Amino acid sequence: MKTILSLFFILQGFIVYGQPREDRLDSLVNQNAPNFIAETLGGEIFDLSEHKGKIVMVNFWSLSCAACFKEIVDFNIIVEERSEDNFLLISLMDNSKEELNNKIIKNGKFYKLKKPVFKNDLIEFEIIPSADKIMKEYKFGRGFPLTFFIDKNGIIRDYVHGYLVSYEGVPGMLTNYDAHNNKINKLMKF
Repeated sequence: MKTILSLFFILQGFIVYGQPREDRLDSLVNQNAPNFIAETLGGEIFDLSEHKGKIVMVNFWSLSCAACFKEIVDFNIIVEERSEDNFLLISLMDNSKEELNNKIIKNGKFYKLKKPVFKNDLIEFEIIPSADKIMKEYKFGRGFPLTFFIDKNGIIRDYVHGYLVSYEGVPGMLTNYDAHNNKINKLMKF
């Protein structure tokens, strides 16, 4: 049974796009990031091209993704720690504005979950709803979360697909926070 399930998950990438997921994503690395212009949940217009000169983290997630809610905590810390850096995190969701407004409220500059998840209710970064078309430009198939790291010249330099689970007490284990922060640090040196 385990073998059948493993084969099923491996084949998902072939069924969706005719090639494994990671190969599709790898093909974007060292390429210009697909530009997008979209309305944020707060009603502002976001144009990725206006943020050249900054390190940009583009994160795809969904309300249906439990791991994505855990990742919000890591991202809030990263955004706070990098407030003085030339850094921006933008999140794109497959959920509609209406769906998001049922779960999220405006809280100052950013947002707050109406009901805390994993003991957190803050979202300290901008959200773009109904981003399905943009996700296709980034060759997204399945499997939230997915994060791309774009350098100051607008080039995708790396990505993280999925949430990295770490266990307390396991020496040398990379946390989800560390994986993302290390990639940002690498781009800051560029």
